[in-house]
Amino acid sequence: MYWPAACPPATGPGIPSTGSSAPCRARLADARFVLDALDRLARGDRPDTGTAPLPDGLAEAADPARTGVLGQSLGGSVAAQLAHDEPRVRAAADLDGALLPPVADSGLTKPFLLMASGTKTLRTEPSWASCWAASTGPRHALRLRNSAHGSYTDLQVLLPQLVHRLPVPDTAGLIGTVDPQRSLAAQRTTVAAFFTRYLTGRPTGFLDRPGDDWPELEVLR
Repeated sequence: MYWPAACPPATGPGIPSTGSSAPCRARLADARFVLDALDRLARGDRPDTGTAPLPDGLAEAADPARTGVLGQSLGGSVAAQLAHDEPRVRAAADLDGALLPPVADSGLTKPFLLMASGTKTLRTEPSWASCWAASTGPRHALRLRNSAHGSYTDLQVLLPQLVHRLPVPDTAGLIGTVDPQRSLAAQRTTVAAFFTRYLTGRPTGFLDRPGDDWPELEVLR
């Protein structure tokens, strides 16, 4: 998910007033811009100029019929909202992001993945609880044990490499105590399993039972 440094309100024709904040609306507008560009690519148009032909094979690389969206923190709420609003999005994944209205209250009818950090559960986070109760689509929630909110960012692998050179007062508070490489592998495997299942139709039981190979993951009920 692309997060601009500055987030002015995004309003105007074709931009629904969804999301409870200007940053949410700006990110939703960014995401719709990407969806529009993918549609143009699939038609064989150049999103930048619309004139010169695309390189061979590029149009076939984009399949708008199998589009999913992934976000972390606020980006996770944007991903859920985009899936709620956009028929072009088939599934959404939220990496440890609190959900904002309206999707926090209305829930989703599409496949939704939630990955949590620390000791969070579907009961301790009010926006997760309300969305879960209102959702009717397939939904999966897993927690990355011994993690923190920053475990779902680049800090997970970068911070351990910097602590010997830079003073970092609370490494565990930022990225938890989970092994960085195992954390990254668990996240990649979970997200890949989710989108493989709901964008390609290939069945996988990983989301319901990760198995003994992944003690870092706990399924939340």
